[in-house]
Amino acid sequence: MKILVDTNVILDALMGRVPYCDNADRVIKLCADKEAAGVLAALQNKVFSDFEDCLQAECALSCEAEYIVTRNIKDFENSNIKAVTPDEFLTECQRRRGQ
Repeated sequence: MKILVDTNVILDALMGRVPYCDNADRVIKLCADKEAAGVLAALQNKVFSDFEDCLQAECALSCEAEYIVTRNIKDFENSNIKAVTPDEFLTECQRRRGQ
């Protein structure tokens, strides 16, 4: 599955931000193990008030991601790609493995 990993999730992992870092590490590991194809960059869209969120949403759309993995769900209310938390994404991965 293809996902866009928001910058805050990457920073959570790199900086060891508690309580988010464990799941952020797990998301990155899923990408490294090719269980998910993670994307990090993006394009512009005027629907968003925040430039970075706009970039993330447009990149997710451009690369046909199924989800944007972020801690800031509300920032992606205008996105055409569903935003989920790292917890929700990991739950979805477990659900898909069980099928």
